[in-house]
Amino acid sequence: ATNLLLLLLLTLPATVQGQFTYTTNGGTVTIIGYTGPSGAVTIPDMINGLPVTSIGDWAFYNGWANQPYTLTGVTIPDSVLSIGLYAFAWSGVRSVTLGAGLTSIGEGAFAECGLTTITIPSRVASIGDSAFAYCGSLTGVYFQGNAPSLGGPSVFGGDNNIVYYLLATTGWGPTF
Repeated sequence: ATNLLLLLLLTLPATVQGQFTYTTNGGTVTIIGYTGPSGAVTIPDMINGLPVTSIGDWAFYNGWANQPYTLTGVTIPDSVLSIGLYAFAWSGVRSVTLGAGLTSIGEGAFAECGLTTITIPSRVASIGDSAFAYCGSLTGVYFQGNAPSLGGPSVFGGDNNIVYYLLATTGWGPTF
């Protein structure tokens, strides 16, 4: 029986949910931490049959070097609607793919990261202050939709980037 159980475990597909700590609320999941290895991480769109709809405050934060990993990349699924405060700050992340369902990016969410470019999906309506502050390598921010509201004057503070947007979108001005 032990050999059969071991054989079954070896043939099951690996699940990433074991690398995430999370909470559930009203039938949805919020990722609140990560316990996996360094490297590229893909956030699952479902955990235990429930949709992952948010990345919580400080979930991957590594400002005090308290995490035993360094993220090189992160892929966030379309099911995620919001990214919390300082969620990926100081995490070392160099590439991020944001899902099309994303509507808000919290304050300091990617502060002090290693991003070189980022594409902001069209549904993003708000970006918190300092969300991309002091990302020294960030040279291009590509918006796919209308200009979002900004949580303060330092969304891109300390960066030397160029904001790109589509001609058919609205809300853009010389001081964005």
